[in-house]
This record gives sequence, structure tokens and C-alpha cells, in this order.
Amino acid sequence: MERDISIPDWFWTLLDESRPSLQALALLLEGLPRERLIQFAQLYRAAAEEVCDYSRGPVVDDIRFSEDDTEDLCNWVVGQGQSMWQRALSLGADLEPIVRLYWATEANHEG
Repeated sequence: MERDISIPDWFWTLLDESRPSLQALALLLEGLPRERLIQFAQLYRAAAEEVCDYSRGPVVDDIRFSEDDTEDLCNWVVGQGQSMWQRALSLGADLEPIVRLYWATEANHEG
């Protein structure tokens, strides 16, 4: 799936400046010009799609992720920033370590 997409530094900087607050990200996005906001959304989607094919999600503990769960995972990876995204890309189809981090983070938000 290697398409070698290029995600500009400003994209990652915006995510880094707002993490971990979605409210902070929303405020930053509200301040962007319309064209830049559209570009941000397109880049976010492209970066998430680069992590893995949603229809062939990762398999962890003999359970294959559904398409929706895979999309959620890939969006989470991008939201964690450039280093997590690059780590996920380097793992290729073996996303189990990323999935375990994702599950741990989600469990912390539920409790």
C-alpha cells in the first residue's frame, strides 16, 4: 500500500499544538482559512488511509478488526502525531503493537 504520501509539517504541528485536547484542536481549526481547513481534512484522511486498508483490518488475538474499527484505529494513529503514524507505517500489516496501545488508551478514557 506504499504510496509515499507527503504530509506537510504544518499539519503535524497543528496536531502537536492541540494534543491531547480535541477542544484545542477545534479552536485551532476554526481559525484556519477555509482552504487550509479543507486541506487539513484531506490530509488527515489520506494519512489515516495510509496506515492500512480499512477493509482488511489488523488481526489481534485471532480477531480481525471490522472496517469501522480499522478506520477508528487509523484515525487515532494520525491523531497521536507524526512519530506514531510513521511507526504504524513501518509496521506494515503487523499493527498489533499499535492496536494494544490504542486499546490501552481507549480503556483509560472509559474508566
